[in-house]
Amino acid sequence: MAQSWCSNGSLNATEQTICSTPDLGWRDQELEQAYAAVRHIQGVQSAQQAWLAERNGCGWDVACIRAAYDYRIAVLRGMAGGGGAGGGKYPQQPAPLQPANYPA
Repeated sequence: MAQSWCSNGSLNATEQTICSTPDLGWRDQELEQAYAAVRHIQGVQSAQQAWLAERNGCGWDVACIRAAYDYRIAVLRGMAGGGGAGGGKYPQQPAPLQPANYPA
């Protein structure tokens, strides 16, 4: 599913890939929900901006974008649950996310 921001005319390569790849669009929605739950926590907004810059470094690489989303979603959900994943660029990959209604 395309995000509302996909209609913006000035998308970088990563954003274009997200908008044209259904499972990445799903991950973007999951990330938005996870971020909304923790954005009030000090430092989360700046960390999110840093993550976006890293994610955008993936360019057209779907596997890189998928890994970035899976890791960041796990970090944000961990924060919401009182935990959190470690720092660094995707040091331990959590299990890939699979939407219930999206074919694996």
